[in-house]
Amino acid sequence: MPALAERKLMISSSGLVRAPVFAAGESGGGSGPVVAPPKILVVYYSFGGSTALLAGKIAALAKADLRELMPAVPYPQEEGKLSELAKEEGRAGILPVLATGAPDPAGYGVVLVGSPVWWFGLAGPVRSWLAASNFSGKAVALFVTHGGGGPSKCMADLRKYSGAAVVEPSVFSAVGDGSGGLGVLDDGRLVSWLKGIAASGGGQASPLGLWCPRGTASIRKSDWREPALEFRYAS
Repeated sequence: MPALAERKLMISSSGLVRAPVFAAGESGGGSGPVVAPPKILVVYYSFGGSTALLAGKIAALAKADLRELMPAVPYPQEEGKLSELAKEEGRAGILPVLATGAPDPAGYGVVLVGSPVWWFGLAGPVRSWLAASNFSGKAVALFVTHGGGGPSKCMADLRKYSGAAVVEPSVFSAVGDGSGGLGVLDDGRLVSWLKGIAASGGGQASPLGLWCPRGTASIRKSDWREPALEFRYAS
């Protein structure tokens, strides 16, 4: 019987958990396929700039690809007209046409979706993209910016339009400052949200199921210990 081989799962300086990567022919439990971290996509729509700032910070922490959604017809800049249009789109379930070049989530294992909160729900371009995309086999999580009212029914919109199995801890929300920026944002809370997504794994048994998809080698919590800034796994 071969000697136990030790694998490392590093936590980067940002605190985000990273998966063990096994060399060709190896696996975490001796029988599964080669395990590698899934690609992560951050996709967002931003009208005033606050959601774009948050999306950029999340993408940097998660080392993810960053893609912006744009409507084919720009929204009016006048606040009253924008409010009425957003209200009507939300009330009637209107899905605005997106500009060409909208991102395709195929090839990504994790999708982090960002939106401003418009009339208690997701902005129209985000709903359009969710409805047009296939999230089968993917872990999806949501982040939003708002003016102080919280995420309201945004999570319900995400489930309705995407049909995806949403991972906990559900939605991360931040308050915009009204001028395209963000209010006080606790980086530690953001990192905890990202680590929580990795730990929940979309309801899978593995405590790091999101980084170790169903069908790969099993990783049990009892297999891990935590010295300083790294985990170690003995296979």
